[in-house]
Amino acid sequence: MQKLFRRDQVASGSWWRAMAAALAAFGLASGCSTNGVSGTCPACCRESRRTEQVHQTVADWLAHWLTPKREANLTQLAEQIVTRLAAGGTLYVAGDAGFCDEMYFRAGCFAGSVVWNVTQPFLGTNDVLLVGWLEGNGKATREFRPAFIGQNQGRISSALTIVVASARWPLVTRTLEVADARKWPAGLCLLDTDAPPTERMADFAVGQIATVAAAHALEGEMIAAATRRGRTLAFYPSLGAPGGDTFCERIRAKSFLDEPHLAPIPAGKLARAYLEACHGYVSAFLASDEPAQVRRAAERIAACQRRGGTAWTVVSGHVLQRGGTVPPELSSLALYSGRWQWEAPRGLHADDLLCNLGFFDYPQKEVDAARGIGAEVVTLSVAGGPAREQVTNIRCFWSTNDGTVEVPGYPAGYRALPSSVVSMSAFWYSLMDEACACLRK
Repeated sequence: MQKLFRRDQVASGSWWRAMAAALAAFGLASGCSTNGVSGTCPACCRESRRTEQVHQTVADWLAHWLTPKREANLTQLAEQIVTRLAAGGTLYVAGDAGFCDEMYFRAGCFAGSVVWNVTQPFLGTNDVLLVGWLEGNGKATREFRPAFIGQNQGRISSALTIVVASARWPLVTRTLEVADARKWPAGLCLLDTDAPPTERMADFAVGQIATVAAAHALEGEMIAAATRRGRTLAFYPSLGAPGGDTFCERIRAKSFLDEPHLAPIPAGKLARAYLEACHGYVSAFLASDEPAQVRRAAERIAACQRRGGTAWTVVSGHVLQRGGTVPPELSSLALYSGRWQWEAPRGLHADDLLCNLGFFDYPQKEVDAARGIGAEVVTLSVAGGPAREQVTNIRCFWSTNDGTVEVPGYPAGYRALPSSVVSMSAFWYSLMDEACACLRK
């Protein structure tokens, strides 16, 4: 089996330390603090390594998933998709709502995707339907009901249909077994993520990450396949990149661009570069002091629940708003909205907690407003944040403006394939696992 990194590198941690040192050179490393000031970790921090376990499990998946066989499968699927798009077809995304949010109007992602729903007209033979499930049997899998496939739903069965999920999830394999492949003339196939059955919080993390990362790897191979046909696939830059908002509006809903013309990209190159980059960010987090900060944040969530407060949680990521799982034990955690929809401090009480999980910039205004009424704060950002009493800042690791892979010849600074979904999902399920552990103490 081909691996992205040697097992001795993964086991020894030498690669992580090298990555952490490199990031430190750019000011991305961070220190450990309690309530924003240096100190001793609480007992919950000292006893648990759940964050490390979740991130290690994710890192292992990223390092080992792209075998030669899967790379060949990605290439074949990408070429089929590009052929259909060039013939006037449309790429529809369906499945878990969080998956759809991640794949539609997203920095680094294909610009021509459309979210499918039951009011859409019948799909045609040149269309493609990409169905992503983030876990094996959660209620989100019923947003795009398995019966749509199992009963050969005529509204969709003319399109090339690709299910992105794990063959280790019985719901997936048995649904595909029930379907009559003869009624899917363009093809019905599984892009197998090989995620484990959902038994631990780490499994939730890997299941979610594997589905979106495999889909983004497929997008990368679509970009490459298009170049080998002399076409330029349209993908969005970040709105934060110079001129990104104008460029996004210019290419919105387009499948191909007339210019620039790109040199042919070999099969497998972009998918592998993407997964290597994501592995690097997860490994850098592991090699840093940030896991201890996650445990301090978890203790704040548990303490908030014990005192009867609400842990208001706002996120900047695309998947977590509708695709993130909250364990039933965390009954006080309110996954409220996107970060841009939060109007602090309206509705925030002194015994509450604000979890502001952002992207790049430190949410200074929101932190000041929350502290002004006495509420504690947890933040996540690339910037990290200054030391402050009753505030736990966690520094995350992903690329500027989120895209990870340079596509030679595409406008400078507009990188393809977002990485934040991987790092943020690993963080989220680490936080959930640690908070539940704190409540049990």
